Parts: sequence; C-alpha cells; structure tokens
Amino acid sequence: MNEVPVGYDWPTFSERIDRLEEAVKLMKLLWTKDWANFNGAYYTQRKANLCTKPEKQIPLFMAGNGPKSTELAGGYGDGFLTGMLPEDYWQNVIFSALKKGAKTAGRDYEEIENAI
Repeated sequence: MNEVPVGYDWPTFSERIDRLEEAVKLMKLLWTKDWANFNGAYYTQRKANLCTKPEKQIPLFMAGNGPKSTELAGGYGDGFLTGMLPEDYWQNVIFSALKKGAKTAGRDYEEIENAI
C-alpha cells in the first residue's frame, strides 16, 4: 500500500503470505537465539542478536480473513483474530483452516487463543 506511491510494486498475495511466514520465523528466532543466522527468500540476517531478549515467550497473535492467512496463523500464532464474517464462513473456512494449520505444525488447536 505504501510502497506504490514511492515506485515499488505491491507484492502478490502469495508473496505477502510467504513474507509474513518468513518474518514470523525470523522474529521467533531472534527472541530465543543469540547471534542468529537466517537465510530466507526475502530476509537475511547474519549474526543478528537482540541484546535484551524477552524474559518469557511473547504471545504472537495473528489475523486472518481467508484460508491461507488463517492456516498460517494456526501454524505459528498463539492467538487468532478475525473480522466480522458470516457464521457459516467462520465454521466452514476460517476455523477449518486454523485447525489445519495447527495440525500441520504439530500444534494443539485448542491452545490457540481466539480473540474474535
């Protein structure tokens, strides 16, 4: 959105989802490791370090209004947010995708806090 006025293209939805997943992996790495290396498709860090690490795990709440972003939230999020959507869409699309993402990541869906 802000990139377009300064001459950059807005990435495709697929690329934005990939960038988000990579950014979440990088954040979690930096919260827990010293002098971390990360070599992703979009982000690269060499010997990156947060001098003051969190004393306890920072809860990561992720949002989604469609199956791809919601599945990603199920895989990485400690909490989940979504907008006002029709009840059948919540049940048939959103929560199915959240459960699928959690299952794929080997996580318990019931442990994801829903903030809707």
